[in-house]
Amino acid sequence: MISISIQHGRSEYQESDESNSFIVQGFPNGTPPNRIEDYFNEMLVSGKDKVCEVQMDEDEGWCKVVFSNTDVLKRFSGRRLKFEDHDLTIEMHNSEIPSPVKIANLNMNKIKFLLGSPLSKEVLDERLQQLYAKIQWSSSIHDESSLIIECCLDSYMKNFKKKAHTWRRCVERAVQQFLETLYVTEEKIKEDEWNFLEKRVREIRVTNDKRVFIDEDKTKFYIVIVGYKIPFIDATNKVRLFTADVIVSERLEEFEIHLLSNGKVLDDICKDFKGMKIIPKGDRNIIEFSGTAGIVAVAKQQVAEALQKVAEVPISGFSPDKIAFLQTPVVKLELDNLLKENGILGAWKVKNDNTLVMYSLTKSSAQSAAQLVEDSVVEVSIDVDTQPDNKEWNQEVEHMKKKKGGHVNIVTTENNKVIIFAIPKNNAKAIEEHVKIFHKYPDKKVRGTTHFSTKTGQTITTIVGDITDLDNDVIVCSSSRSLELSCGVGHDLVIKGGVEIQKECKDYLAKKPNKQLDVDEVFCSSAGKLRGKMVAHVGGKSWSNDHEKEKKSLVRVVQEAMRKTQEKKFTSFAIPALYTGHSGFPVKEITEWIVEAIDNFLESHGKKTSLENIYLCDIKKTTVDSFVTALRKYYSLAYERE
Repeated sequence: MISISIQHGRSEYQESDESNSFIVQGFPNGTPPNRIEDYFNEMLVSGKDKVCEVQMDEDEGWCKVVFSNTDVLKRFSGRRLKFEDHDLTIEMHNSEIPSPVKIANLNMNKIKFLLGSPLSKEVLDERLQQLYAKIQWSSSIHDESSLIIECCLDSYMKNFKKKAHTWRRCVERAVQQFLETLYVTEEKIKEDEWNFLEKRVREIRVTNDKRVFIDEDKTKFYIVIVGYKIPFIDATNKVRLFTADVIVSERLEEFEIHLLSNGKVLDDICKDFKGMKIIPKGDRNIIEFSGTAGIVAVAKQQVAEALQKVAEVPISGFSPDKIAFLQTPVVKLELDNLLKENGILGAWKVKNDNTLVMYSLTKSSAQSAAQLVEDSVVEVSIDVDTQPDNKEWNQEVEHMKKKKGGHVNIVTTENNKVIIFAIPKNNAKAIEEHVKIFHKYPDKKVRGTTHFSTKTGQTITTIVGDITDLDNDVIVCSSSRSLELSCGVGHDLVIKGGVEIQKECKDYLAKKPNKQLDVDEVFCSSAGKLRGKMVAHVGGKSWSNDHEKEKKSLVRVVQEAMRKTQEKKFTSFAIPALYTGHSGFPVKEITEWIVEAIDNFLESHGKKTSLENIYLCDIKKTTVDSFVTALRKYYSLAYERE
């Protein structure tokens, strides 16, 4: 409860201090003068006494009430005055003593600091005491944007009138000057970072905590700093170490940038803070952090911790030339793509001692990445007869390198070795086959046109040329069921391979009751003087126009020839477009069925088969092109000469 307070220039009420007016405070803002006048008129007992005038000072929040009698103040002494639920405070009006001054619209943070700082309150009180003024600190508890200051002048003191005249101005100036010595800043924090940063700010220790304070506004997500200049600067700098927006770059090694760019480390760090960005910049070997300083500091620490866990695995079998090939931009990009396709995170580095090392975030990932590099980046050495200055060979090398667009490099040494560097492995196998064919048949009667890679690791090569000129392990030859090698490919077999091939055929048939091959039977003889090791003979037939029947028959024959090749553990197998000569079978169907039969066989036997190289050969380029068309439906093209 607030009782009426009657105050005078001196502490005690004296009868001689009579006045016909007093100052009223405590009424609601916007109260009109007539309401105040009516209120006090109703309080007066004598009808002859009345309010003569009400003078409002809305800026200061008080009014002067003038009565018709000089003893009205005594009538209200000791009484509680209630006006529209507001307690009124009155004091005698003495025209010579300044009324209390209300300094409004002050910085709320500064007033809050003063209320919480006994030292600062004491300093300000001492300054105002010298001006005969006293702050009503209790009033600022409810209104943190203003100060109410009472006048402590005494009418009996020397130069009283002069002091009274300048008192208000001097007090206002003194308060403003004092408040100007205080510095304020508000540091805005992102809402999603508040809980994290607010805890860090609380841990800040300033050099003089009595002359500065750090507060928080949880509703607006602000950190407020108020204080005197030097401790304020110290506190602000420490707070901004956490709250300022910063862009910070960290230099890393290339492999570290790669691991961070392709892994989930950065996403995991950033997921809790929407305003946080971490951008790897591989062209400059830096990682750029942008966001709030406190968050950036934690992110940098987490990145450092992640990189400390990086595992290292050496990669073996890489010569200096192979490492140089690995470091070309095209190969680096291809290797990165292979790692991504296989879901493996890895980054490699060539150390100063020219050794190759693979890095990843776990040991198992580093080992998997190292194995993939060893399997994918291939170096093959081939002994050839061509001299390094052979013009035609050099042109062929440039053609192969151009076709493969940096995925292949070919070097011919002085000791007649061709060294192939390639990525991935199927490129190496394809180019190796092409190089071997080029050098084995310098007369160009046998020409490799395309090379396909199978999922089970084989290379299928299409060749324009005579199948009897090939040097692979097994060739397939069709003739009559009586195995009379007197025309077509059979004739070439005897001419180039010798009569012993024909003799083996006759000796085999002599033991059969019907003296001829059974339908879809495959007989294997030696290769005689041919460059290969075995000939698989199949009996000829005529086209019946029954596609389904002919397809099943052909598939059985092809797969039987492949089975017999596998029985002998042979690794290479060549087959022409069977029955498309004198038998008149359609080329398109036969080439498609042969390719389908090969694919079915490889699907069934997979990597367990001994077969490594399969050749689809015909003397007619149009027939070979038909093979190529069929192969494209099943396999990946590794190299095409044309």
